[in-house]
Amino acid sequence: MTTNEVKELILSAKSIKRESERIKQEIEQRREELLSIQSTMGGGDRVMSSEKLSMPERVYFSLEKLYTQYSEVLQRLHDKNNQIESAIASLDPLEQEIVRAWIDGKTEEQIGVAVGYTRPTIARYKRRILVKLTRLKS
Repeated sequence: MTTNEVKELILSAKSIKRESERIKQEIEQRREELLSIQSTMGGGDRVMSSEKLSMPERVYFSLEKLYTQYSEVLQRLHDKNNQIESAIASLDPLEQEIVRAWIDGKTEEQIGVAVGYTRPTIARYKRRILVKLTRLKS
């Protein structure tokens, strides 16, 4: 695995994490819509006709679709995290902390403050970590 591939793996974990958070928020909004609609209709899911879905049913199917998407995203995140965690386990504790903060989306300055180093030092650590992980994955 090349340095760029390792870097892409880390960045994809960040991306999947953001996507799963967005889907969680969508699910919560749909759940609130469903509860609101059910309360205005007396709490029941009535179908207006056999050919047309009622509003609660449309919201329900929308929510069900989001649950499916969310499950898929979580599975991808879990798979990527397993790949990354197995590689991270070979790093020393400071390097592990830096990589995990990087995945969480923290800047080099934020990571530096957390571990007591300057931003340029964190940048150097990140480059060294990428090289180490590249060698491990080869």
